[in-house]
Amino acid sequence: MPRRVKEERLARVIALQDAINARRIARSVGALEEVLIDSANPKQRGAMNGRTGGNRPVTVPGAHLEVGDLVQVRITAASGHWLTGEFVEEAAAAR
Repeated sequence: MPRRVKEERLARVIALQDAINARRIARSVGALEEVLIDSANPKQRGAMNGRTGGNRPVTVPGAHLEVGDLVQVRITAASGHWLTGEFVEEAAAAR
């Protein structure tokens, strides 16, 4: 099979997967998620990064949060593979 055909097919598969992922991540907006905070956000002062139970990355504004905190977050936006949320409360398991 010619290399050009392989590259075109791969590009179509990647575009399809990107569209599927965009639809799935957009459904998260408005949801309440339990998030484990795992690092400070290097680009946004006072924001932390974490992961949902489904391993989706989330940025959460909140200078009071610390690495290891388990918190409830309302998802407010999705961009690419990243979610953005707002702190709601500490997760029940962390209390």
